[in-house]
Amino acid sequence: MDYLLGLVQQRVRRPETVRNRQAENRRNRSTVHGTVAKPSFQSSEGRARISNRRSPAAHPVTGGPSFDGIIAAGVQDGVLWVRKRRRKMIATVLSLVVSFALCCGGAFYWWDTQGKVKRARVEAESSCSQQVGRMTESYNKALRLYGQVSSKFSELDGSYDLDALAALQDRKPEGYRLLHCSTDLDGDVRDAKALKRSYDRLAVEYRKALVPVKK
Repeated sequence: MDYLLGLVQQRVRRPETVRNRQAENRRNRSTVHGTVAKPSFQSSEGRARISNRRSPAAHPVTGGPSFDGIIAAGVQDGVLWVRKRRRKMIATVLSLVVSFALCCGGAFYWWDTQGKVKRARVEAESSCSQQVGRMTESYNKALRLYGQVSSKFSELDGSYDLDALAALQDRKPEGYRLLHCSTDLDGDVRDAKALKRSYDRLAVEYRKALVPVKK
């Protein structure tokens, strides 16, 4: 029994003896190298922090993003896609509206230009027709007066200046070509005005010759 107790005590004391020997060997080595190992004095809190740093369970390492993070990133991507899609649709609609407005504006400008051209053409044709009508009236008036001059001269009516009537016998109003006012509107207007002036001058001379002579 005493022998067994002795073995147990030796086994209990043996680790302490080993540790003491190891510490003594380290001190001897440090003495040999010229340095003395300084004992480290650490508080219980420092030892706890060191143990926490060394403990792998204190700071678990995550292998990747969490499921909630993936869901949030997907939702954000969906929102950005919807916004881009909405902006693209708005830009498309605006471009269509602008294109439609430009087409309408161009069509209206073309229609207005064509309308102005047509209105100018109609007004020019109307003015030419009116000028030809006035020229025709002057011709008919001069021709009527010329008939009266010829009649008085053929009757040898002494109440009129027969010399003046005789001088007008060869000044019959000349006929005019038919003016259509279709192709050359400006030319027809110029011709109508010139003929009207000549007929008006002849009418004035016919009227003077048809004035009775005072005796």
